[in-house]
Amino acid sequence: MTALTGSRMMGDIPPFAAACFAAGLACGWPPVPMALGCALYGALTGWSASFLAALAGCAVCLAVETLLRRMEKARLAALRDALTGLEAFAAALLPGLALAGGLPYNYMTALLSSFAAALLAPALTGALSL
Repeated sequence: MTALTGSRMMGDIPPFAAACFAAGLACGWPPVPMALGCALYGALTGWSASFLAALAGCAVCLAVETLLRRMEKARLAALRDALTGLEAFAAALLPGLALAGGLPYNYMTALLSSFAAALLAPALTGALSL
C-alpha cells in the first residue's frame, strides 16, 4: 500500500491505492494494516496531498464496504466485481474532486484516475484472493 500510494497517473490522486484497498476489502483483508501502509507513505513524504487523498479514499471504501455487508448475500455475490469497481471509483473520485481546487484540468484528472481505479479493482480482487 505504501508503494501504491506513491504511484499516481496524474496529479496527486493515487488510483492504484484505492483499487487495491477496495479489492483487499472485497477479499476480506483487514482495513487497518492497509490504511497503515498509506500512513507510512505519508510519514515518509511529509504528509503530502497524495497521502491525504489515499486516506480519504480508504475511508470511502470502508464506508461503502460497510453498506455492502448489510445487503443480501446472494445478490452481493452476483455483483461483487461491479460493486468493487464502483467502490474504487468513488474512493478515487471523491478525494480527487475535493483536491481539485476548482480547476477543470484537476476535475478531468480525478475522473480519469477514478476510471483507472474502477477498472483495476476487479482484476486485483482475483489476485488478492489467492
